[in-house]
Amino acid sequence: MGCEPADQSAPKKLTSPSIRLYHVSSWIYFTADTTLRTESGMKSQPILWLLSAIAVILHYFAPGTIRGDDSAAVLDIGLRRELFVDGTLITKFAGKAELRLHHPVPREVVLDCDRPWEGNSVNYNTVFQDGDRYRMYYRGSHGNYVPYVPDNRPNHPDVYCYAESSDGIRWTRPNLGLVEFNGSKENNIILKGEGAHAFSPFKD
Repeated sequence: MGCEPADQSAPKKLTSPSIRLYHVSSWIYFTADTTLRTESGMKSQPILWLLSAIAVILHYFAPGTIRGDDSAAVLDIGLRRELFVDGTLITKFAGKAELRLHHPVPREVVLDCDRPWEGNSVNYNTVFQDGDRYRMYYRGSHGNYVPYVPDNRPNHPDVYCYAESSDGIRWTRPNLGLVEFNGSKENNIILKGEGAHAFSPFKD
């Protein structure tokens, strides 16, 4: 995947770590031999230090960045609830106020993903309340890239599934009859294929 130099007759061993800048269609990354390489293996001029400096400047001085020590920038969040996971919205603490992040506590299993179309990798979950009902959307896929769940089932493309609940604890999979999987539409799939990889529904 682009880890070889352009000159295949004289390969160079890449040392780690590499600094990776992600592009839409390919990787651009800096290696220890001070040569800028791309995923296709093409080589450019050794401009590592210049590009590294530009990356640092853009990171710390990008316009529109809000920092806790910027006293001139006051962000009005109104009555909106905020999840404080860092100091982005906090200038300073006064009195006994402190930022304390609690550790997650394992609870009951919400959904046992054992359907054939859910595969061995279920993620990208979205849950929101819609009236008197909670709706859950999640991605199912099956591939050999999940080594800790080995089995002999064939790989299949991503699918996006739907489940619902009246209390957020007990969930059911309605038989939607929308998308065919292995010759049957008796499932809770709403989307299949490339568009289902990172599908993120929301209520407007």
